Amino acid sequence: MSWSFAIARAAIGVMAFAMLLPAQKAPKLGKPQRHGIGLVYAVPKDWKVESGAEAILFLPPGITIDPEREDNPEVILAELPEGLSGPEDPAIPDALKSRYAAEDAEPLREPLKEIFSTPGKPGAIYTLDFRKRSKNVRVRVFYVQSKGKLLSLTATGETARLTSRESALRAIAASLDYAP
Repeated sequence: MSWSFAIARAAIGVMAFAMLLPAQKAPKLGKPQRHGIGLVYAVPKDWKVESGAEAILFLPPGITIDPEREDNPEVILAELPEGLSGPEDPAIPDALKSRYAAEDAEPLREPLKEIFSTPGKPGAIYTLDFRKRSKNVRVRVFYVQSKGKLLSLTATGETARLTSRESALRAIAASLDYAP
């Protein structure tokens, strides 16, 4: 059996399995909040929010972040990324690889891009998968352009954990706006 045939067969199996999974219901978001840097966001009502000077950390129920640890199970934050022209800036894939790839991480593939937009706000999602310390790890970055500003929602963590939060991540990303 050729490698290409084996890969195609595995991909079909994964797609068939994904079709059997129940669709994730979009969570109900709380009231929109505004951070001092002008970032407007909404999160599911049972999530906690920690605001920093330059970013906002979102904590799903049961998740705590230890800033001293490099291997937190997941980290979800929103910020105004610098140095990028928009959600489809050609520099994004290399910026993701240099920011998140570590010496002990093995990239599983090049960053994948998909279109993500909400009415009046173009966007894109970039996914970077790698293997680190025998775990599958994912970085999922939602970029949204609003009122001339680029906004981002970045989720990093174990792949299965982030996959289970996909509907919440999409809802939060769709809520992002800019209000100086």
